Amino acid sequence: ISGGVYLGGVPHTGSSLRVIPAAAMESILIFHRSDDVTRFMLNRAPFIDGCFARPDEVPHELKSLWAGVVFSSTPVDLKLAFTRQQDPGPMLKMARDGSLPLLVLHGDQDVIVDADSVVREVQAVWKDIEVVILPEVGHSPFYEDTAAVMERMGAFAKRVQAGRYAAKL
Repeated sequence: ISGGVYLGGVPHTGSSLRVIPAAAMESILIFHRSDDVTRFMLNRAPFIDGCFARPDEVPHELKSLWAGVVFSSTPVDLKLAFTRQQDPGPMLKMARDGSLPLLVLHGDQDVIVDADSVVREVQAVWKDIEVVILPEVGHSPFYEDTAAVMERMGAFAKRVQAGRYAAKL
């Protein structure tokens, strides 16, 4: 792995409770607890809107596609997504020694994952990090500002690959 890119999230370091605001976490926890299909689905609709800085401007078709994916996940699937055991040790070792560059692209209007908390979490660990907070973007930077995301990812990939191959010359 030459580097990592996080879009609207944070690498798994056990920090979910520190970067997800209480209201969003409560919504996520309801996904895990409910075997009541109606309640399960009703709690997902606001979550989908929460993925966007301006949900009223997102086409119905796109929200419907996202809803289909979200609604097909069972409470067990979602619980595993948030609680499965992971060992971040090797990743954190690479983060601290600078051998795993990281690009974090985050929206300043994300209500699901708090941008300031993410910045604090990753800057405390990563030696080689680039954090970009995208203005007027929510939890879906790849959708809400595709051009900026592609531009930043392209520049990051060039920098990481140039450094990787230059070291071998």
